[in-house]
Amino acid sequence: MEYRLVPNNEGGLCMGERDFRRLVQSKWGEGKHLCVGLDPAQEEDDAAKMCNVVKETLHVAAAYKLNLAFYLAKLEAGVAMLRMIIKYIQRESTAPVILDCKFGDIGNTSGVFFSMVHQLGVDAVTVSPYLGREALDLFLMQQELGVFVLCRTSNPGADQFQDLVLNNPTRSIAKCIGGSEVKLFHQVAYAVKDDWNRWGNCGLVVGATRSEDLADVRRVAPEMPLLIPGVGAQGGDLGAAVRAAKYRFLVNVSRGISGTDKPRGAAEEYDHQIREHCA
Repeated sequence: MEYRLVPNNEGGLCMGERDFRRLVQSKWGEGKHLCVGLDPAQEEDDAAKMCNVVKETLHVAAAYKLNLAFYLAKLEAGVAMLRMIIKYIQRESTAPVILDCKFGDIGNTSGVFFSMVHQLGVDAVTVSPYLGREALDLFLMQQELGVFVLCRTSNPGADQFQDLVLNNPTRSIAKCIGGSEVKLFHQVAYAVKDDWNRWGNCGLVVGATRSEDLADVRRVAPEMPLLIPGVGAQGGDLGAAVRAAKYRFLVNVSRGISGTDKPRGAAEEYDHQIREHCA
């Protein structure tokens, strides 16, 4: 599908016919919350294998996430592989495609990153908030593009900066979390919800490895879509994560599905567990 950048009536820009919000809300309406990660971790993993994972999981997947690093590691062949998989998903499914790229830079560099996203035609991206909103404006202005901002990540070293306590926090944040210490990740959630989400296309990346922090983020940003990595190989508690997120969320599982010999069965089991905890 060819994408066009056109102005909309509210001053933002549209990237064509596919709209991330419409696509993902349709999946949530079907009770689907599983995001299947398509990461070619093995040397022999190719486009055919990843497309087979898609074929085996179409009936339960709410979205697909492709981690850019795994494809860039294969250089030219990896980029061709990435394009092939994206086209296959969008031809066979209405599940949105998320490019996990963690972009966020200034000036011309941000423009180059955006150009890549535009050419690939994905439905959503992950971005880093570290350089502030200005560095992400090109992404934030695309109304039909989902923009998931890193907030509380699932890696063990995340607390080095994300847990820093703010000296003069916004009062409404403290109120949301019951007067507890306001940390940097709380401020990120609040900024995205209160300022960056002017076109309604933002979400937050919050890891399943700290369900209490996930619950805090949900209190600060009660309506914000959440992308939740960290279940499976990273040891996140699926049930606790789902209960903390409550609604409007995607639970990402990569190696636990695409890295198995039976992706269909693995995906169905995760889908079943998520539905049970949603009940």
